[in-house]
Amino acid sequence: VDCQVSDMKVSGNTARYKFVCTGEMQMTSDNTITFVPDGYHMQSKMTMNTGGQTMNMNHNSQAKYLGACKK
Repeated sequence: VDCQVSDMKVSGNTARYKFVCTGEMQMTSDNTITFVPDGYHMQSKMTMNTGGQTMNMNHNSQAKYLGACKK
């Protein structure tokens, strides 16, 4: 699978970009990630095509910094 990031635009604490995969399993994803003081919020809108079937998916995620790893 050949995947690449393109159309990266950063403004303040927000980045927008596309993630595109070609080949047998084709996928395009439009992503927005906003960095906040203790983590980030991310939204993705994906379209996948495999075997002639198209699947659309919206994905939202958040991350929170909990502290340094314990050794």
